[in-house]
Amino acid sequence: AGILFLELLKSTNLTVNNFQPLKILDYGCGTGRVSRFVALTGAKVTGYDPTLECILEAADEGTRAPATSLVPVKFTSEFSEVGDNFDMVFCINVLDHLTMDEHHIAISNITKSLKEGGVCYLWVHKNSHLPIKDSSTIRQQSTNVVIIKGTKINGTIQSYEKA
Repeated sequence: AGILFLELLKSTNLTVNNFQPLKILDYGCGTGRVSRFVALTGAKVTGYDPTLECILEAADEGTRAPATSLVPVKFTSEFSEVGDNFDMVFCINVLDHLTMDEHHIAISNITKSLKEGGVCYLWVHKNSHLPIKDSSTIRQQSTNVVIIKGTKINGTIQSYEKA
């Protein structure tokens, strides 16, 4: 979780102190380890995963962690409970495991959850189905997974770029 959080920091060009006022969604949070790490910055974090077992484990693991007010706002397996107007959404290694229909639903959900001007950071494989600006630079990277950034403008995310 710590390494993924450091990758997020590097991709966003934010410092730990800049996260405090942000409302953040971890889309596909699994058991919530990265969500809790990000919440330690003071950000208001919501973790969403459609797998109920993951959410139950996330909630249970949270009760075993040291008591702190810096915990995710909530964990949920129901997207209708997530809300909207997030400053940032991050999605770590989820999209590549979805069918094309599920992929479209996830991107639609991520876009809906962002406020206007909000950004998403998506960990994807180089051969992603997303419209990525200058994808040649991504395909030339030595690693298979890249972080791409999308910004919601006029209600949509038109394209993505390497973060």
